[in-house]
Amino acid sequence: MQAELLHAKAFRDVYANVKRELVEYLVVCVLGLLASYLAQNIFLVIAFIVLGMYKLTWSHLFRRKFQEELVANAQKNPPREIELVVDVEGLHETAQGIKSFAPWSAVKSHVKFKETFFLELAGGLWAIIPAAALGGTSSRQEQQLVEALQRNGVPARGAQG
Repeated sequence: MQAELLHAKAFRDVYANVKRELVEYLVVCVLGLLASYLAQNIFLVIAFIVLGMYKLTWSHLFRRKFQEELVANAQKNPPREIELVVDVEGLHETAQGIKSFAPWSAVKSHVKFKETFFLELAGGLWAIIPAAALGGTSSRQEQQLVEALQRNGVPARGAQG
């Protein structure tokens, strides 16, 4: 899903908190259910079952709504033309008239996953380069990018997908 790619860390962080809260809530419900059962209080048994089912349903609906919002947000942002020039100094990027530069010392690692190159930059930033933007998979430009990264001491990270 495109939205998950755009907001993967934010999505994981939010949903991890929701899952942690869900687990804590369900543990309390199970303990309450067990205590109610041992006390032979059918009203409380039913109440804890209903509370647990409510929280499971709420969690499922939250995740679905959150994903829908991410997709809607991703569709609002129009595609941008980005020009990336790789030279002896580093990476030069021009996007909507704004120019930025990352010297080779700021490029920490690189990995190719499926049909996309990910360049890890200093400060927790990433340059994401689709292979199609380089002329498709196994193109000469793709090989030149990998050679430039190796020549400038940028280590590969992880397995190629």
